[in-house]
Amino acid sequence: MTNAYATDEQGQALVVVGLAMVVLMGGLVLAVDWGHGLAMRRAAQNQADAAALAAGRFLATRYGGPGPSFGTTEEEVWNAACDARSANTPDSPGGVDRALSVTFLDSDVSPLGPSFTSTSETCTLSASTPVPDGTTFIQVDSRTTYPSLFMVISRQSIEAAASARARLTAGASVRQLTLPDDSGFFPVGDPGEGLSGSSTAPNAAIWPIVRRYNPSEWTGLGGTLRLMGPSAPGDSYFVSLAHFSPHEAYLGRTRVHQLITESDYTGAAAHHGNLSTLPIVSSVPGCPGGPMWSTTGHPDLAATATCDIPNWFYYGYRGSLAVGTDWGAFSWSTFESYGDALERPAALPPSARSRCSVWTDYPYLRAPSCDPGDVAARTRGDWVETATGVDEGLVANQILAFIARYGRDVGGEKAVVVNLFLWDCGESFDYAPSPDTRDNWDLISSSGDCSTATSGSFDRVHLLTAVPVTVRESDVNTSNGRVDARWGGVFGDAGLCATTPTAMSCALNPLINSAFLVPAD
Repeated sequence: MTNAYATDEQGQALVVVGLAMVVLMGGLVLAVDWGHGLAMRRAAQNQADAAALAAGRFLATRYGGPGPSFGTTEEEVWNAACDARSANTPDSPGGVDRALSVTFLDSDVSPLGPSFTSTSETCTLSASTPVPDGTTFIQVDSRTTYPSLFMVISRQSIEAAASARARLTAGASVRQLTLPDDSGFFPVGDPGEGLSGSSTAPNAAIWPIVRRYNPSEWTGLGGTLRLMGPSAPGDSYFVSLAHFSPHEAYLGRTRVHQLITESDYTGAAAHHGNLSTLPIVSSVPGCPGGPMWSTTGHPDLAATATCDIPNWFYYGYRGSLAVGTDWGAFSWSTFESYGDALERPAALPPSARSRCSVWTDYPYLRAPSCDPGDVAARTRGDWVETATGVDEGLVANQILAFIARYGRDVGGEKAVVVNLFLWDCGESFDYAPSPDTRDNWDLISSSGDCSTATSGSFDRVHLLTAVPVTVRESDVNTSNGRVDARWGGVFGDAGLCATTPTAMSCALNPLINSAFLVPAD
């Protein structure tokens, strides 16, 4: 008798399907687990990169010079890294644990003490541990521990970890601005050779404003300067960058060169001995000369105040203006070629200027015209003529337009970095000399030291250094002409330090620090 159940195959497919489902479900969970792991690993690297860059920039902007170097603590640096990590952390299922470590490294990439580690998610650690002196690199290690979907029964966890390293540097450069050819009359070309002897364009736009050097303003860990508007100091001046002296013009000497003899090359081809110009469209209604504005400038103070200065703010002066222009190397016949001599500035030896002595305390400011070993020290630096009667409200509008056009996004608003020139000595101009006298300029001095003079008409000032400052949209108030500038914590490119992080020029500097990522190997 044959057993029917022994030969019946009905129901075997259920077993096969059941086994296949187990395998498929396992494969699916493994695939999900693997994909989740890759996502967590990518997130960990993004968190580490962002945290290292944020911690580096935070620390770089709080450098105050040797002993102690930094005006902050390890906890505050960790908090800055933690905030950046949190901003780059995606939503995750429960059971996720995170840890963040910050290591301070010297110039040889050796640790300066143990890493500072915390699992806090609040990023509000109280401050107590000083940042080690000599910190040059900062490394962040981000670790995330999360439960495995495949091993959920055995409660096993997986760790996703990543590292990133940032280099603190003073190599951040002021970005060169590419001026647009949006008017049809805005050629951008070679500046040619001016008295500075340079055939390359300036590395940044310049605003025609200079400020008296006051040592007390450049101490600490960064600050804000009032350049224009209410409460602005009386020693911030607008600069007449006209090709010819506007002060001499009042005496009918309309063709006397200023000591700055190279005009804005984006709109004019005028250098010493060359009067050819190529005007651009004026951004100021009613500008003298009509709708076209010559970047050679007007040789009278009224036109300088109402036309030249607002236009130069709007476009950014692009001529040759730098501490140490070597105009003194030229014979005076160069300046006398149009009939009237330009008086040689008074001798300014470093020993007679108290402002030169402070550079030993603040070497990061670099004052070329204070170099005692320079045989031409008494004539180093540019002398620029100043102008009065400028509409500060109009200028503030031009500055705001400049920031809108060229600014970078910083903290939810736009900002630009420009070079602010500082001056130490001044001269006054005598408007009523005798007919046969050309001694029209007089050095304003106090006890023989022009850098300490506190009163007088500063019609011409001597530049001794330049400092990069940041101006944000919120620093400008067009209703009252207020314009502030912030020094320290310059944002910008890494410059040569990105390729040669150990270069001398990459040494930390309270005025122009930044940070950039380097391989964490």
